[in-house]
Amino acid sequence: MTVCVIYILYILYIEKRKDMDSRLINISDASNKHRISLDDRKDCKLTGVTKVHSFDEKTVVIETVDGVITIKGSALHVSRVSLERKEADVDGRVDALIYTDKKNMASKGEGLIKRLFS
Repeated sequence: MTVCVIYILYILYIEKRKDMDSRLINISDASNKHRISLDDRKDCKLTGVTKVHSFDEKTVVIETVDGVITIKGSALHVSRVSLERKEADVDGRVDALIYTDKKNMASKGEGLIKRLFS
């Protein structure tokens, strides 16, 4: 009788563990996704944000899990950044969204350093 109870508890533990593992996998998958939502060329919401490189009224440069995105426009303002949740909001008139691969950004910087110290 006690062997059956222990076995049932073990099965319940294994099932609960599988459920917890699948939740962790789903959370990590969601954090590696990137999405942009743009309403009326004014309100831009981004996910998958890993770093905000620079921003001013005409240009915002943000690094995402899919590469670096440059937002060009007028009266731009980074209204919210949450690196823990990998989200950012940019307000203002958006005229262009330009993607650059992270590798291309690094090679441009390396060329500059080589030119300075050559």
